[in-house]
Amino acid sequence: MIKSCFRLLGLIDKAWLYGRSLKCNSRPHSPKTAGAGVHGSQKISLLKVNGVFWPCFDTLAHSLWRAQEVTLFRRHAHLIHGDILDLGCGDGIFGNAAGFSDYICGIDYDHDSLSVRKQILPNAKSIWGDASSLPFANASFDVVVSNSVLEHLPKLDATFQEVFRILKPGGTFLFTMTMGEFSNHLIALGGFTDRSHLISLFGHLQEPSIAEVRGLLNSTCFHVAELIEYQPFYFSQIYRFLQSPALQFVERRIPASLKSHLIKTLSKAVSSSLSKCSPNKGACIWITATKPCL
Repeated sequence: MIKSCFRLLGLIDKAWLYGRSLKCNSRPHSPKTAGAGVHGSQKISLLKVNGVFWPCFDTLAHSLWRAQEVTLFRRHAHLIHGDILDLGCGDGIFGNAAGFSDYICGIDYDHDSLSVRKQILPNAKSIWGDASSLPFANASFDVVVSNSVLEHLPKLDATFQEVFRILKPGGTFLFTMTMGEFSNHLIALGGFTDRSHLISLFGHLQEPSIAEVRGLLNSTCFHVAELIEYQPFYFSQIYRFLQSPALQFVERRIPASLKSHLIKTLSKAVSSSLSKCSPNKGACIWITATKPCL
């Protein structure tokens, strides 16, 4: 029954986007999704609800996904100090919500994102570069942070090696990543066609298992100090539902009081996601990896 409902939702999404394209006489509009990019030119507001840090992005779906990551980074703020690199910094909006310093060095492959970041964070270094060949000397940083970036990169092994190289001995690599389990969630919800459409829309190039990520980190000589699985199946259900462009059309027209109530309810789902996820069932992971001291 649930699978049929989500397949119907996928068809509604396609019909909605096609109708919008005819009305606007242009290509279908793609809804804002999880992933780096340009979100805006202003810093966003941040709420703390039920112990969760809720960033007020453009849609509830976008905010829901990011609330998990923002909360994780803020819970680990004590580890983020010294010389820091934001790998895949985007436009700097997420880093601001996550509590990163306005002076943190950022690197990204997208010129548009970096242009916006330079406006928002004029005192920070915003560098264009490739994650598989970072333009920094050995042992340049105490900490490297990366949020929802690694799944978009074509060379995950080379990226891990580069991060290891530029970290100082004893340095820390903190990152979130969407796993292959997310695809399994989407297939269970809406079938292979809906999954293929969404993964293409999100731009995910990597869909590894936890074992594969651990293996790559271990082969690079990183020590995995902490691994947190999050986003169980029920959470992906909520996200997929809210991500529908047709439902987002309705969302933009609901009263502020109702939206505030929805945020309070959804924040409880975020808290549960970060604390109650069965092993190997999370769509995403948080990893704290350290480079051994000499």
